[in-house]
Amino acid sequence: MPPLQQLFKQIAEKAPVEHEQLAFALSEDMLSFQPFLYRWLQRQHAEDYPSIVATPGVCGDAARLIRTRIPVWAVEHMRQLGFSEIDILRSYPTLRAAHFVQAWSYAPRHRSEIEQVIRENEDIADDAEAREKPSW
Repeated sequence: MPPLQQLFKQIAEKAPVEHEQLAFALSEDMLSFQPFLYRWLQRQHAEDYPSIVATPGVCGDAARLIRTRIPVWAVEHMRQLGFSEIDILRSYPTLRAAHFVQAWSYAPRHRSEIEQVIRENEDIADDAEAREKPSW
């Protein structure tokens, strides 16, 4: 097996937390390596999103961007509403380009999950708004 394929195999065998640590290290320390990383990330299977994790008890158990409390559904919803990546970065300045690559790849492959969470959160917001309005 060629060395690069061995490396990818070793990465795939790591636990989600180790994926998170690796992706963070690459995004922070290897800026010149990022174009290759983006191409590789885009070719991964739906289960292989090193910049996306889901932790029980964090963000309602929703898939979130690595080392953040920013759910994928939130940035995808912003994109659906017409926000550009620059606009999203203004709201979430800690995000990196690798986060967007992962989120934009993850969202269509998990469309029903994303849409369900968006609907649930819109319902919660509508209920809260209704409670705040006077009923006269």
